[in-house]
Amino acid sequence: MRIGVLLGILIGYSSYAYSQQSVGYLKRYPPAAYQAGSSVYHLEIDSHDLIYFATNQGLVEYDGERWQIITGSEYADIRYIDQGPDSILYFAGNNDFGYVDIDSSGNLLYYSLADFLKLEKTKLGEMWQVQFVNDNIYFQSYNGIYKWDKNKIEIINLKDSYIFNIENRLYGASFATLKFGPIEGDSINPVKNYQLLNDAVFQVFRSGPETYLIATSENGLFWYDTRMNEISKFECEADKYLIDNYFFDGIRLDDNNLVFGTWEGGIILINHEGEILKKIDKSSGLLADMVYHLAVGDDDNLWLATSDGIAKLDVDSLHIYFKNSFDTSDDQVFIREVVVSEDEDVFHTWYQKPADYETTLSFGFSPDILAFYYACPDFAGENAEYSVLLEGLEESWSSWSGESKKEYTRLSEGNYTFRVKARDLIGRTAKEARMHFTINTPWYETPVRYIFALLLIGVTAIGFVKYRTNRLQKLNAHLEATVENRTRDLLQQQERLKTTNAELLNSNNELDSFVYHTSHDLKAPLKSILGLISLSKNEIDNNNDMELYLEMMEKSIHKLEEFISSIIEYSLNIKAEIDHIEVDFDEIIDESLEQLNEYRNLKDIDIQRSIKINYPFYSDPKRLKIIFNNLITNAVKYHDFTKERPFVKINIVQENNHVNIRLEDNGRGIDSKFHEKIFEMFFRASETSTGSGLGLYIVRQTINKLNGHISMESEYGTGTTFIINLPNLS
Repeated sequence: MRIGVLLGILIGYSSYAYSQQSVGYLKRYPPAAYQAGSSVYHLEIDSHDLIYFATNQGLVEYDGERWQIITGSEYADIRYIDQGPDSILYFAGNNDFGYVDIDSSGNLLYYSLADFLKLEKTKLGEMWQVQFVNDNIYFQSYNGIYKWDKNKIEIINLKDSYIFNIENRLYGASFATLKFGPIEGDSINPVKNYQLLNDAVFQVFRSGPETYLIATSENGLFWYDTRMNEISKFECEADKYLIDNYFFDGIRLDDNNLVFGTWEGGIILINHEGEILKKIDKSSGLLADMVYHLAVGDDDNLWLATSDGIAKLDVDSLHIYFKNSFDTSDDQVFIREVVVSEDEDVFHTWYQKPADYETTLSFGFSPDILAFYYACPDFAGENAEYSVLLEGLEESWSSWSGESKKEYTRLSEGNYTFRVKARDLIGRTAKEARMHFTINTPWYETPVRYIFALLLIGVTAIGFVKYRTNRLQKLNAHLEATVENRTRDLLQQQERLKTTNAELLNSNNELDSFVYHTSHDLKAPLKSILGLISLSKNEIDNNNDMELYLEMMEKSIHKLEEFISSIIEYSLNIKAEIDHIEVDFDEIIDESLEQLNEYRNLKDIDIQRSIKINYPFYSDPKRLKIIFNNLITNAVKYHDFTKERPFVKINIVQENNHVNIRLEDNGRGIDSKFHEKIFEMFFRASETSTGSGLGLYIVRQTINKLNGHISMESEYGTGTTFIINLPNLS
């Protein structure tokens, strides 16, 4: 295929985004499109090209035309879904794991296996992997590995480990002990040179006979030779990118190409030599830079599960040809749902399982409306056109249309066959689906109705009918008035609930993102400390190395301490009530500088302050300390000490009923491409930054809490100025 570049992305929930120089497109599905959680952790394309998404608010199925949440999973936090060799979908989630099956009517149902353990679900913890090895299913969690043989569950007491199937053996990668190798009993038998990893293994890709490519969370790529049972570093362009942006998951497209998803850098397409062929991130149109999982369907679409919705990329835009890419021998239309409407009552009949191409249905009456919903997942839904024919009523096929629904009204008694076929925009066709159904003569159109009419006339008196009719009319009038009043009250309550639910959903989504990032950043320094302790034990006789390891552990602990402080500041700002106390800005600035006394370069910076307060200024001192601590610490830590006169200037001026604060430095400055992102949660503008990425986010949230405003002016290489406006809370 041709090599092209996605140059422009058009914003919109349901519109295609075409490149200015290629025919490829990127389509985005925000949470409003699929009506489930914003965090989409995993996806699976099954053998019939139906797509399943694991979100933090349920399992979602997409058939190319319509979305549906699998019954029973609406409130489940699902982290992983995969189809096993038995064609059953298995899932792992927060405090739950199990599988998805189909009932006799074709409905998808959510089945939990947690009941087999005879303990509370809340004690399971987070579960985020499923692997299939030798007819067994393994569900992985922080607390251990659960082995399911479809009869019973066994627990492998190996905590804090990822699991993989390598040559039909269960492998583990522990981010506590930093071991990688086959699992034997309740432990890992480490491979040679496993210390090289110094990180958790997130994914393993087969690269050739007895050779695997290993991708780690933070330390890039490695080769694993199963014959030699040893690991070596893979130095390449992609390795450097993954170290900077943190690998999360990936897939192999073909023998030469892979696609990797990252925490902070979107996705990259690489070849076997590790060269980056294409990069697509938020600036290219993705809803988020954090990509949890990827999958490619037979329709040549690359589907992405991200931290803020779903994306679909035409693989043609990556210019990779696949074997049998245009083989339509297995493409199949499915009749997904039959809807029967009779006297304003609606009955849904999910009747066609994916393996059934022809089905029979029978009706004892002629429905007011008989509607058929259909889809062809192989043609990606929005690109599909359909043509239908109802044998027994119509003589010829309908014109091709993008409509995925067909309705019939008041069909006569008789035998019918509903047929539907599909094609895509380039003329490929799929196997048609059929449904045979019969509409029988209702009992009230047979001689029985005459007997019934005679009996009814014989037992009913005209006078009684009139009396009852008048009485019922009065009762109905009263009832209608009551129902109208009740309905009006319910509608008002419903509107209030919608507003409250929208606010809660927004808060929950932000909290989910915060907790997920926080757990990762808290684990990273702990993993590093544990690894260094392990190495220290092996180097006990080498005092020089021991000192180096201890220094590295000390840095990791300081990093963790700083991150925990940021979390405490975030929690304080969110939960604590606002105080209205007279503020002493000199005292606040002095306390912030005292925290930096141990910083060896502080003495080289000229700290200047100018405070002009004409009358008492009231605000919340605790929150002001959070603001000054973060801004002054950043100005000192990331200063440019090669300049002749490094300085930090703090100017505070009271105007009317507010103060203007300017904090200026002549440090490194911030590149203009980061200006819009600088206040985002967990964003780090510098590759050398060791901070938590929460500081400026907390500053902005704290200022918002005080009804203030913050802005920034910065030029790379010259310096940075933060301008803050705060009201007097007297």
